[in-house]
Amino acid sequence: MQDETTKTNEPAPQRGGQAAAPAKTRHRRKRRLWSFGVWSLLFVLIAGGTLWLMSLSLTGRVLVLPDWVTDKVETEINTSMVAGHIGLNRVEFGVSPKGLPRLSLVDISVRDETGLEIAQIHRVQGAAHPMALLRGQVFPSRLYLTGAQVTLRRQVNGEFDLSFGQAGGASGDLASVLDAIDGIFAEGPLSMAESIEADELTITLEDARSGRLWQVTDGRLKLSQTDKIIDTTVSFDVFNQTDELAEVTLGFRTDKVTSEASFGATFRNAAASDIAAQTPLLAFLEVIDAPISGALRTSIDANGELSELAGTLEMGAGALSPSPGVKPVFFDLAKVYINFSPESQRIEFTNFTVMTEMGEVSGDGYIYLRDFTNGWPATLLGQVQLNKARINPNAVFADPIIIDGGAADFRLRLDPFTLELGQLVLDQGDTLFRVSGEIVAETTGWSLALDAKLDETTPKLQMSQVLTLWPLILAPHAREWVTEFVYSGDISDLTAGVRIRPGEERRLSVGASFANASARVVKNMVPVTDARGYMTIRDRQFMIVSEGGILTAPDGGEIDVTGTVFTVPDMPPKPTPAVVDLKVNGPLQSILTLLAQKPYDIFKNSDLGPNLATGQVQASGRLDLIMRPKMRPEDVTFDLTGTVSNVRSDVLVPGRTIQASSLSVSVTTDRIKVSGRARMGQATGVGTWSAAVGPADTGRSTLDANVTINQAFLDEFDIELPANSLAGEGIAHMNVYFARNQDPTYELTSDLNRLRLAISGLGWSKARNQTGRLFVKGRLGDNPTADRLEFEAPGLRATGKITIADDGGLARAEFSRVRLGGWLDAPVTFIGRGRDRSPAIRISGGTVDLGLAHFSGSSDPGNVDAPISVVLDRLQINESIYLTAFSGDLNQKGGLHGTFGARVNGGPNIRGVVAALENGSAIRITSSDAGGVLKAAGVFQTARGGDLKLILAPRPEEGVYDGDLSIEKIRVVGASPLAELLSAISVVGLLEQLSQEGIAFTEVESRFRMTPDTVTIKSGSAVGASLGVSIDGTYSLKNSEMDLSGVVSPIYILNSLGRIFTRKGEGLIGFTYTLKGASDDPKISVNPLSLLTPAMFREIFRRPPPELPD
Repeated sequence: MQDETTKTNEPAPQRGGQAAAPAKTRHRRKRRLWSFGVWSLLFVLIAGGTLWLMSLSLTGRVLVLPDWVTDKVETEINTSMVAGHIGLNRVEFGVSPKGLPRLSLVDISVRDETGLEIAQIHRVQGAAHPMALLRGQVFPSRLYLTGAQVTLRRQVNGEFDLSFGQAGGASGDLASVLDAIDGIFAEGPLSMAESIEADELTITLEDARSGRLWQVTDGRLKLSQTDKIIDTTVSFDVFNQTDELAEVTLGFRTDKVTSEASFGATFRNAAASDIAAQTPLLAFLEVIDAPISGALRTSIDANGELSELAGTLEMGAGALSPSPGVKPVFFDLAKVYINFSPESQRIEFTNFTVMTEMGEVSGDGYIYLRDFTNGWPATLLGQVQLNKARINPNAVFADPIIIDGGAADFRLRLDPFTLELGQLVLDQGDTLFRVSGEIVAETTGWSLALDAKLDETTPKLQMSQVLTLWPLILAPHAREWVTEFVYSGDISDLTAGVRIRPGEERRLSVGASFANASARVVKNMVPVTDARGYMTIRDRQFMIVSEGGILTAPDGGEIDVTGTVFTVPDMPPKPTPAVVDLKVNGPLQSILTLLAQKPYDIFKNSDLGPNLATGQVQASGRLDLIMRPKMRPEDVTFDLTGTVSNVRSDVLVPGRTIQASSLSVSVTTDRIKVSGRARMGQATGVGTWSAAVGPADTGRSTLDANVTINQAFLDEFDIELPANSLAGEGIAHMNVYFARNQDPTYELTSDLNRLRLAISGLGWSKARNQTGRLFVKGRLGDNPTADRLEFEAPGLRATGKITIADDGGLARAEFSRVRLGGWLDAPVTFIGRGRDRSPAIRISGGTVDLGLAHFSGSSDPGNVDAPISVVLDRLQINESIYLTAFSGDLNQKGGLHGTFGARVNGGPNIRGVVAALENGSAIRITSSDAGGVLKAAGVFQTARGGDLKLILAPRPEEGVYDGDLSIEKIRVVGASPLAELLSAISVVGLLEQLSQEGIAFTEVESRFRMTPDTVTIKSGSAVGASLGVSIDGTYSLKNSEMDLSGVVSPIYILNSLGRIFTRKGEGLIGFTYTLKGASDDPKISVNPLSLLTPAMFREIFRRPPPELPD
C-alpha cells in the first residue's frame, strides 16, 4: 500500500463501493447490481458443445468467444447498470477439471457515471450454478477474480462514494456499504453464488479528508454466503514507510434479513497514522509515528447503529510526533485495550502500558469524543487512572522513581495538538503531587506551560526525596549545589512551574519551604543548622531565604543567620557567581573565629586574631562568591556592616582595656572597621579603628578617634598634674597606628576648647572659652612615650617630649622650650619620682622676667612635694635689675621654699633663701658686696663694700611685698646726689671726705613696701661716724621718679646723742631735705632753718612719713 498526498483540487468523485468502514446506516436499501440476460445465450452455447467442453476440461484450454459475444455481454452488463459502465476486452469459455463449465471475462474496466475509472479487473471467472441452469438461468455459483484494481474515494465528511446508480451503488458509511452488499446478493446473478474469491487485488483509496492516497497490492478476498449471512474476509499488505509491509485482515459478517452486522480487523506493523485515518474513533493515533498491531471488533445492531467497538492496540518503538516542527517524544512500547460506547461517544482504555527509555507507566482511563467536524472529533476529553509508574533515570533522574498511583483529567485538541491538564495527581507513598497546565505542539516546536505542587495533605518531604524527584536537566547547577551542600531538611509547600515557547528562553519557577535543614553555602564553610525558610528558582536565578538558622562557630558560639538570603543570579555559567545577603546575630568572637577560617581567612597575614574583642554582633551585608570545586581566597568578597554591643578588648592596646556599650562594625574583603563611642579605662572617646585584612593585610591598623580630655583622661594615662590644673572637658583628635610586632604609635591634637587650664604658683591659666593647640606624638605599649609635645595657648607655649617609667608613672617630661606669659622662656624638665609623688622640676637655662610675672598668691599650691632645680641664664627683676647665672633648689611642699644664688646684672653674687609664708614665699637675699649689688642694681653707684641682707615678705595682695634692708659697713664715695646735699648745707669737710676716701656708714636700714609699680619707703637710715641720714618717701618703678625726704645730721657720732628725740639716722642738729624728680637728675631742696630747730620739733618743718596699710 502506498501513501501519497492528493494534489488535485477537483471535488472528490462519487464512489460506488466501500473498502473497510465499520458502521451501518439505519435504513436498508436493497438494490440490484446486475441483470445478466447474457447468461441465457451462453447456456445454449454450452449445451451444444458438451463434447467439446469435455475436451476443454481435459486439456485446460479455453475458447475465446467472438467479439459479438463480448459486445453482447458488455451491452447486457451496461444495460443493467443505472449509472456508470464497464469496458470488456474479451470473453473466454472453459471447463474445469471437474467438468464444470467456466466463463471468464477478461480485462474489465469499470467507470462511474462521470467516466472516471474506478476499477480494473484482469479476469473474472465463474462457475454456473446447476439449479439456475435447470431454470434456464446462468447464475454463477462461484466467482474468481484475478488482478482486480479498484479505486475507492472517501469524501471530506468521511463517507465512501461507491455509486453505480440506483440498482447497484452504495454511498456513505460501513452500514450503507454492507446494505449494498446484501442487496447485490439478495437477487440477481449473484444471489446463488456460494463464494467469491479474488487475488492479486490492487485497491487504491483516495481520502479527501486527510488529503492522502493509499494503495493495497497483492490483496486477497474471500466472500461466502448462506441464505442468512454473508461472510467476507479481505487480507492485504500495506506499505508503511519501512522495509517490512503492514499486514491487514478485515472480516465482515452481515445478516441478510436484518441490518445487524459485525466487523473485525487485525493488523500488524501498520503505521499508526494510517489506522487513525480509517475511523474517527482512532483519530488520536494520527499524532503517533510508530508501527501498530492490533485487533478491533465492532457490531451493528438491527437498527443499523454501531452498538460496540472493542479491541487491543499495541505499538512498537516510535514517537509522539504531532507536527513536523516539533521534536518527537520517543517511546519503546505502548499497549492498550479499548472499548467504545456509541451512546456517550466514550472510549474506555483498560490496562494501558507505555514503555520508554525513561520508564514505564500503566493504568486505565477513558476519553470522550467531542467537537465533531465532518464526522471526525477535534477534541478528546479524558481521565486516566495510573496504576503504577516507574521512571527510568537514564537521562532525567539520578535514581528510579516509583509512582504508586495517580489520576489525570485532560483535554486533547488534535489540531493544533494541545493537551490541557486540568489536574494530574501522582501518588508516591504518602506523597501526593498535583500538576496542571498545557502542552501545545506549535509549528516550530513544543510549547509547554506546566504547574506542579505538593498536595496540602502530604507530610513534609525529606531533602533526599526532593533530590530523587529533581530532574537532572532542570536547573542542574542549583541541583548540584543542593546535592553537595544541603545535608538534611524537611520540605513543604513545594511548587514548580515551567514555561517553554519555541524560540524563547525557557522560563522556570520553583518554590518550597524548608525546616530543620542543615546546609553550607560553600565548601569548608561552617554549616547552618536548624535552618528554616524558603527557596525559589526563577529561570536562571536560584534563591534561598533563611527565616531561621544557626551557625555554630569553631569556638562553640552560636550565630543566628535569620534573614540571610543566598542567591545565584545566573546559574548556567561555570564557575558560578553567587551572592549571600547575610544577616547575623551572635558573639563577636565567634564571628571572628568563623571569618578566620577558610575561605575567608581574614587574619592570615595579621598578628591579630579572633580574640581581638568580645561582644554581641548584629550585622548584615553581602558576600559575593565564585563557586567552584576548589575555591580560592580571591573567589570570596564581602561587605558586612552592623553593631556590636557590650564590647571589650584587651588586645587592641596592650595593657589597656577598651570597652563600649555599642559600636558600629564594617568588615570587607580587605578591611575591618569598628566605630563608635568607647572607653579605655576612664578615658572616653568616639572614633574608628580600621585594619586591612586578607591579602591586603600588612600587619597595620589605625584608630582615628576624638577623645575627651578631662581629669579622668589624665588619670587613665598616669598624667599627674597639680590640683586644679585642669577643669572641664575638651576634645582631642587622636590617631593610633598599630603595626605587627611593634608598640602602637599615636598622634593627638586638640584646640583645648572648653578646658580650663592653670599652672599653680605661676599665675597662668586659660579660660574654658579660649582655644589653643595641643599636639602629642608618641608610642603606646608597656612603656608609653610622648616623643613630641607641642602646647600653645594664650600666654603659654611649650615644646618637648615625655617618657613613661617602667612602673607606669612619669619618667621624664622634657620641654626644650617653655614660654609663659612673656616672663618665662626656658627649657623645663619634669622628672618622675615614682607613683604618687610629684615630679621634680628642672629649669636649665632660659630667662625669667619677674616684672611680667603673675604669681599665685597661694602659699600652698596643692601642698605638692615637687623639687624644683632652677638654672637661669637671666632672671629679670625689673627694667633695670636682672640676675644672671641664677641657680636654685626649691620645693613646693608646704609652699615654695629653698635656696638660690645669682649675680646682679651680671655683677656681684647674691645668695637667697625662699621660705613659705601664709601669703606666699618670702625671699631673703644676702651679699658680701652690698656696694657692688647697689651699683649693679643701679641704685647707688658709689657705694663700696658692706654686707647686704634683704628680706621680701609677700602680702595678701598680688605682687606686693614688705621689705627690710640692712647693710653693714658700707662706704660711699663721690655720690653726686649726696654731694649736692652736703654742698647745700655747706659741710665742707664732709665733701672733701666724700670725694677722697668716702664716707663710711656702719649701718644702713630700710623698711619699705614694694608693689609692681612703686617702692614706698616707710623708714630708712644710714649712719656713720661723720654723717647720719634718714629717708622716707616713694620711688616709681615705672618711670624711675622719686619723691623722697629726710634729715641729714653731720658729725653724727656726737649729734646722735639726741636720737632719743628723733628718728634713726637723725641727731639733735640736722637739715631736712627733699629729693624729687627723675632718679638720674633729682631736684634737691634743703631747709636751712631746720638746723635751728630742736630735734623734737623738727617734724614741723617736714612732711610725715608715708603710711603703709596693714
